Parts: sequence; C-alpha cells; structure tokens
Amino acid sequence: MMRLLARRLSRARDIITAQAARIRELETQLDETQDRARQYAAEAADLRASRTDDALTTDLRRRLRLSERARASLDAQILTLQAAAEATARTEYDRRWAA
Repeated sequence: MMRLLARRLSRARDIITAQAARIRELETQLDETQDRARQYAAEAADLRASRTDDALTTDLRRRLRLSERARASLDAQILTLQAAAEATARTEYDRRWAA
C-alpha cells in the first residue's frame, strides 16, 4: 500500500513538475506575444500618424489645385481685359484718324 502511494505521489510530482514547466513556457510565450502586440500597437500608431501626413498632403494637393484654378481664372480675366483694352485702344486710334 505504501509503495502504491509512493508511486502515485512520485507520478503526481512528475505531472506537477511537467505542468509547471509548461506553465513557465506558456508565460514566456505570453510575454513574447505581449511584446509583439506592443510593437504592433506602436507601428499602428505610427501608421495612423503617417495617415495624418497623407491627409495633410491630400489637403495641400487640394489647395494647390484650387490655387491653380484660381490662377487660370485670373489669367483668363487678364487676357480678356487686355483684349478689351486693345480693342478700346484701336477704337480710339481709329476715331482720331477718322476725325
């Protein structure tokens, strides 16, 4: 009876020792996984921050397009005014010569 109890106790110790080793192994894996998760979270934060740059770049491109449109519109207005001024000058010149 004592031998049976001793064997069971020995077997229980072996199982407990193996389970403790497995627990330590799992804790190590958990630590590594948590480190990777922190690293991924930091990378995700960096990506989110870079999206702000993308948003800023998009906004700057939009503003650039708007300013180019405004410049083109102003150029067209200037050309129209120059053409009108030339037409007025020709009309005045023609009137002077006609008089």
